[in-house]
Amino acid sequence: MSVDARGAGERTALMAAAEQDEWEVVRELLKLGAKTELVDAGGYRAVTLAADVGSAEAIEALAASSRPFLDDALLLASLRGHSKCVALLADYGGSVYARMDDGMTPLMLAAREGHVETVEVLLERGANRYALDVEDRTAGQIAMEAGHGPLAARLNADPGAEAFSLPELPELVEGDEAVAG
Repeated sequence: MSVDARGAGERTALMAAAEQDEWEVVRELLKLGAKTELVDAGGYRAVTLAADVGSAEAIEALAASSRPFLDDALLLASLRGHSKCVALLADYGGSVYARMDDGMTPLMLAAREGHVETVEVLLERGANRYALDVEDRTAGQIAMEAGHGPLAARLNADPGAEAFSLPELPELVEGDEAVAG
């Protein structure tokens, strides 16, 4: 039997293990050559299913072989408020600038759902609080519309000049001369 045999809903064993947070099984299936690019009947891949349920360990196992699909997983993890998964996905190359068809970014999704910790993770990783969706709304406006006033205030607050400053470059030494970077 193939490691990628399909079952109910066109799911493979890898997809089922990822969705059930069985990260040890995910690792073993990957060693056996399970394909990460396959989709089930709903269009989900193993890494997206792991993001949906918040399985950081499964994401860690899948991320390196699922790079083209990390943006979708990051969007879903942001929607669900799985901040640890969001951090991992971003660290593995998922884009905090990814967008859904309606222009929603991971930050907007997390803000709409009131996921404060996820919003903080996204901001720490450089998410743009000023990005606009197709209705010209920012994450702060979306949070306000969804009834998350304190979160909206956080997103709409002036980030301060330090957010826009560049770090000082260290002096580089070339021969006997100091060269400013």
